[in-house]
Amino acid sequence: MEIQEYNGWSNRETWAANLWLTNDYGMTKDLEIYFQELHKEGEPTTPEIFRDFTEYVENYVGELFEFENLNPTTHSMMSDIGSLYRVNWREIAEGFAEVLV
Repeated sequence: MEIQEYNGWSNRETWAANLWLTNDYGMTKDLEIYFQELHKEGEPTTPEIFRDFTEYVENYVGELFEFENLNPTTHSMMSDIGSLYRVNWREIAEGFAEVLV
């Protein structure tokens, strides 16, 4: 299957996940706090930091999806993103890191 870019992101699912995470102050703040715990100011961003942050972002959204499964609404993150399988979590993590470093 060919991956098609969408609005500057690797695919539509990645774009939609990032949009949800960056348009909600609480979600953005949660991710920012976790990234800052991993990455101390003035230190280089190591591959391990990216790996850990990427995993955190994926798990964070996964938990939100589980909550939505229990409390479905007509307009939700789940309906906007669709398949979590296609989300490029590393791309989202790198986008956050660029802004925060």
